[in-house]
Amino acid sequence: RYEIVAEIATGDFATVYKARDRELGREVAVKEIHRHFRSDPEKLERYWREAQLLASLQHPHIVTIYDIDRKRGWIILELMRGNLQRSVETGPIDLDFLRDVLSGTLQALEFLHANGVIHGDIKPSNLLLDAQGRVKLGDFGLARRATDASGSLLKGTTKYMAPELISDQFGAVGPASDLYSLGFTAYELMCGPDFELLFPSLGAFGRDQQVAWMMWHSAADQRLPKVDQVLEGVPPDIAAVVDGLVEKDQSKRISSAREALRMLPSARGEVVPPPPVDEEEEAAKAAEAERKKKRNKRILLAIASVCSLLLCVLMLLPPAEPPKPVAPPPPPSGVIRNLFLDERLLVINTDEGEPVEITIKPSDEVFINGEKHLLRDLQPGDRITVESYLDSQGMRIQRLDVIRAETITGNVQAVSLADGTLTVLGSDGKTTVTAVVPQDVPIRFNDQATIDGRTVSISDIKPEDRIQLDYIGEGEGFRAVALSVYRQVTLEGVVRNIDAEKNELTVERTDNGQLASYPIAEDCTVTLNDRTHINEQLLSPADIRPGDRVTVIVDTQIRRVDAYRIVGQAGTIQQIDYAGRTIGVALTGDSQVSRFLVGPECEISLAGEPASLDELRTGDRVDITHDRPGERIPQAMRIEATRPAKADRWAVLVAVDAFDDATIPPCPHAQADGNALYDALLKRYAVPRSQALKLDDPSRVRLTQGLSNLLKAIPPDGQLVVFIAGRGGQVDGQVYLAAKDTDRTNPEATGVALQWILDQLEACPAKSKLLLFDVDGWEQTAGSAAAMLATVKGPPGMAPFRTVTVIAGTNDDQHPVSLDSGRCAFGEALVSAFRGAADADRDGRLEPTELFAYLKLETPRLAQASAGMQTPEIFLPDNRPPRLSNQAKQAIMRLAALVAQSKPDLTEGQRVYREAKTAAGGEPEPELLYGLLLLRAKESREGIAFLEQLKMAQPADPIPYAGLAWFHMSRRDYPQAMDELLAMVRQLPAADDDGTLSAEARQKLFYWIGQLREYAVLTSESSTIEKAAAQLDEAAAAYAEDAKQAYEQGRKQSASIAAAFDAQIAKAPNHAAAVKLQYDRRQLSRYVEFPFDDLIQTALANLNR
Repeated sequence: RYEIVAEIATGDFATVYKARDRELGREVAVKEIHRHFRSDPEKLERYWREAQLLASLQHPHIVTIYDIDRKRGWIILELMRGNLQRSVETGPIDLDFLRDVLSGTLQALEFLHANGVIHGDIKPSNLLLDAQGRVKLGDFGLARRATDASGSLLKGTTKYMAPELISDQFGAVGPASDLYSLGFTAYELMCGPDFELLFPSLGAFGRDQQVAWMMWHSAADQRLPKVDQVLEGVPPDIAAVVDGLVEKDQSKRISSAREALRMLPSARGEVVPPPPVDEEEEAAKAAEAERKKKRNKRILLAIASVCSLLLCVLMLLPPAEPPKPVAPPPPPSGVIRNLFLDERLLVINTDEGEPVEITIKPSDEVFINGEKHLLRDLQPGDRITVESYLDSQGMRIQRLDVIRAETITGNVQAVSLADGTLTVLGSDGKTTVTAVVPQDVPIRFNDQATIDGRTVSISDIKPEDRIQLDYIGEGEGFRAVALSVYRQVTLEGVVRNIDAEKNELTVERTDNGQLASYPIAEDCTVTLNDRTHINEQLLSPADIRPGDRVTVIVDTQIRRVDAYRIVGQAGTIQQIDYAGRTIGVALTGDSQVSRFLVGPECEISLAGEPASLDELRTGDRVDITHDRPGERIPQAMRIEATRPAKADRWAVLVAVDAFDDATIPPCPHAQADGNALYDALLKRYAVPRSQALKLDDPSRVRLTQGLSNLLKAIPPDGQLVVFIAGRGGQVDGQVYLAAKDTDRTNPEATGVALQWILDQLEACPAKSKLLLFDVDGWEQTAGSAAAMLATVKGPPGMAPFRTVTVIAGTNDDQHPVSLDSGRCAFGEALVSAFRGAADADRDGRLEPTELFAYLKLETPRLAQASAGMQTPEIFLPDNRPPRLSNQAKQAIMRLAALVAQSKPDLTEGQRVYREAKTAAGGEPEPELLYGLLLLRAKESREGIAFLEQLKMAQPADPIPYAGLAWFHMSRRDYPQAMDELLAMVRQLPAADDDGTLSAEARQKLFYWIGQLREYAVLTSESSTIEKAAAQLDEAAAAYAEDAKQAYEQGRKQSASIAAAFDAQIAKAPNHAAAVKLQYDRRQLSRYVEFPFDDLIQTALANLNR
């Protein structure tokens, strides 16, 4: 019965089609629920509820429902020709028409509210216009009976939502809510696109427009200004009604639709409610009418008698000349202005410019393009001619002939500029229409009236263009009245904005630099960097970003977007998989580590120099460029890395290659080596520039002062690298380095003693000190660098190099081998080493032995390549004093005092520990106390690692085992803790006089072990704990009786504490109290404390031995 003609609109819930009712010969609207909602009972029930509600509401200003088809999910409705949303976008609206809109909508609302229905979503798009231009209220998907048992709040579009829908401070939701939305809608229709300028503070409520409107409506201090303060020329009645409707305070708002109608004079062509009937007045009027009827009857009889006499007289007179016939007026023709079906009234704007009203009788005939139609099929804008004739029974019949443009949609088949015609092949592939295109016919190209600033003409149309042609018959052919041409064009540019609400993309075009905005088609294809999917997800317009370079295919909508995006991301390297060629980067502003693939083709630079992946280290700052946004592991195109300076690194470089004394040979490679090594230390080894001293050809004073001042500034945690290159010589067993102003004949006064340099380095408190010594003799007999270092002496009974590691560039009788680069083999190898080649474990730090392992291979290789021989030699520090000096004892006691504090200063403790460790050499006391310090400071990670190493170094001492057991027990790692306790018991000597533990100390220790053992068994859920406990019991049984008794007493102590908790839990007044007690029962601190004081005494027991 219903033939679908065209799609009108699609929403989230349903699609509305234009259709034709074949049985009744009329156009209708078909609303079809989306297929995936038909299986949803809740959605389907809402749909049929809307249909039932519409069917129950018969009113001239409410959309009429004709039929339903449950099988197809159809509601058949009266076809409307549009809504008022367009007026909002192109407004402001005509004020006379607005009065009609208000009057009609208020009548509809009065009817709804009287029937207990609240619409709930009054807005411009729900104020529909029928074919005669009358407003009708539609879209009842959100309407509810005011007496619904559900009691749920009415919901509507937030821009037009009444404040009471958001906050109950404005009163209850009811009919007044619809009136507020209508007033807000009317205000916007009067203002048009400029309406939102009245809301300058709207942005303060956030970027989400829906939320911002809700916040505005619910803000009691935000109000619309009075209409006459904003707009001029608004009739007072309209202004008063709108002002009264938009009051947020319901006590001030117009209370009903009837009250608003009384304030609004009768609008043109609208149904006005009849005034109240007074029964007595009506009876009086009826009696008066009867009297007039009888009087008029008498008058008519008298007139009839007079007429009869006059007729007799006239019959006696001679016949007169018959009057000439008057020519009938020409049939009116023009354009339909208005059609009022209820009154069967037609208003025509004639060709002469005068409006004519024509009443249409049921017997009159209507023809559209020669085919018979109903009166309701006429539309404003139709061209009409009205003629009349007498039918066979003598009745006058009016014939209304309407010429209405027909539409064909298809493709242009041919264009003839010579005769101004074009031929269109319909989309059915069969129908062909050739029409003349007059010059004044409006032509739109991709919904635009111009192309490059000029009006579109027929010459712009090309074969194969998609076209919609509106035409009328003219003679034997057709004449075009409107054309819309669509052609997909390709343009390039840069995305400047994506409006998700409007589904619109704004592009700055490359060809003219202008901004152009286009709606995005629902089936728009999107690619990003030549990919349609990212992480197996199909790309959509939501994946486009401002700044993307795009190629867009568009007609009226964007059909395809090919985007290209280069992404730059910065962060710090956290992980490097050299084999898998990936890096993990903590990106700036992101707590997560992001991985990147680093292919062989990736361009890498480090400190502005070309580099490879092998040269990157964790901690490097990187700027990564890639074109794979959204991928889990994007492939980097370029990595620009810098290595942040490390505050604990220091360097001194002394290079002397030119001397004032001509008898001292130049050292041409010294400054070349120094410059290259200085650059590597700063850029690759992360030495801060402010902590690197470079002395080129220094005088004696500058060398000694510069070196001394810098060494004094280095803190204990510093790491120092010293490089010295130049000339030197021996006098009386002492080696002197040549400064620029050294006099070879008086080196004691003008040179710098090597012994002085080493003494300065030994006095420096830095924890790591490395001297790279590449000095050649100023005479051949001076010997190698290693031979010069052999002259250095240490304090009595001590090694010459106690805290300094020294690497000599040459040994035996060798001399530096110069390379083509201008550097020597040792200097070249040093530069490569500090640039990263020697960093075997890739931790960014070179241990002396790690460095030497590289130098002893690379230096000879480079020397041999230049036909020379050069082999470095290492001197490791040996700082073994007597077992403990007074200084060492004092430092150890200070460390013990810190450990005894309940909250020691860890930083101070570390400093004192380093001091004590340095003073005590390899003796165990500082290590044992520092392990206790870490335990006291609760530094579990460092403490565990430290104590594990200490356990290996001191396997017979109980402190590392006790500390590890406590750490693991605190972390509830009971099996590991029990293993440590068992190992401790098995390692302890059984005799009392071995010097490790006194009898008292042993008893206290076994008591503590018993406490921990029982606590673990009572609180652990591990299935292996009982076995571990049995093993510990067996080991403890091997000791003397006093130790065994202390062990058992410790167990009983923990067992009694657990039993006390169990009793309290059983008597707990409620579940929460029981849970709290159960939690406390598992806390280690409730059972036992770590015996710091006892173990401190154990660590100090042998201090004076």
